[in-house]
Amino acid sequence: MTVHLTQSAGYGFNKYQYGDNDPTIATGLDWNQDAKDGLLQLALGEMSAGAFNAAASYAAFTAACSLGGNNYLCIGALVPVASTVSSITFGSGAYTINVASGLDFVNGMAITATDGTNTITGTIAISGGTNTLVLSTSGVTVSGTPTAMTAGSAIQGSWPPPNAAYWLLAGPSAAGTLIWCGTWSSRTAYLPGDVVLLSGTAYACIASNTNTTPPNSTYWTVLTVSVTQTGINWRGPWSASNSYAVGDAVGLNGTAYVAVAANINSTPPNSSWNVLAGSGATGAAGSTGAAGANGISDVVALNSTSSVTIGTGNQTFAFASQSNLGWAVGTRLRAAYPTTPTNYMEGLVSAVSATSVTINVDTVGGSGTFTSW
Repeated sequence: MTVHLTQSAGYGFNKYQYGDNDPTIATGLDWNQDAKDGLLQLALGEMSAGAFNAAASYAAFTAACSLGGNNYLCIGALVPVASTVSSITFGSGAYTINVASGLDFVNGMAITATDGTNTITGTIAISGGTNTLVLSTSGVTVSGTPTAMTAGSAIQGSWPPPNAAYWLLAGPSAAGTLIWCGTWSSRTAYLPGDVVLLSGTAYACIASNTNTTPPNSTYWTVLTVSVTQTGINWRGPWSASNSYAVGDAVGLNGTAYVAVAANINSTPPNSSWNVLAGSGATGAAGSTGAAGANGISDVVALNSTSSVTIGTGNQTFAFASQSNLGWAVGTRLRAAYPTTPTNYMEGLVSAVSATSVTINVDTVGGSGTFTSW
């Protein structure tokens, strides 16, 4: 959600635009004045947005965090779930954490565990109501040696952004992030990177404009993702070992996808992914390139009248002068008696000229001495 501020004499920056209607968050929570005030405070720097911490509690509308280059306003109170570590092991590219009680830990949650010396943070890839949590090494941060963590150490977990039940995208903390602005409004001034919804299609602003209805290729580009209220977090090429949260975007085989459900090792396209941008149409054929230089001709047969006895080792065959033979040292050749081709010698060329070729014979058939090859 972008907060556009306008200055009013005597009141400072205290007016802001949200479009025609106050939208509804995906969970069904209506926008209210607290949410608007929280967004405004965050936009003005009156509310801090420290890095997301899975062990921290966040109060609705009065707390914020930053993650993946975005700032988020908490819209649903978050209190981390907690347990204690029994043991941590590492194998097959993942950390396995055994906990005293894991019923409250769910796939996609961010966790942090520490004994004060050894620490591990990451996202749960596999749980399921058991006492075993699996963290893919992708995105895991460690300090010390997690596998040496003291039994009984604290482990806590919480839902990270962009989970729409708890977090509202307030704006980028770095340039280049797409920002959800809700339903398109003729009265809102849009900036590059703002994303709107109109008639079921999502559009990203590519040039500043007001009252320019999408589609309009000068100011808007189509995003073929079904958007509710989320930020888009580019994760790079899809990987089977990564754990993906709602809003994560990946590339695979020339198409970009955005996750609509938390998943791991779920290859797009499927129900966990929507197409964000497909590969473009095949372009027109290019112009014909310049002709290359003439190569040597592929002469594959010559007649030789040398008297040669079938045997291994270097054997030389003379012939009438030739050019552009197409043979070179290392070429494999066979010399055969034309009347009975089962009498032959075969090997790699060890020397060649315009009038003879020497074959280092390593394979023979038949026997005898012949003067026609």
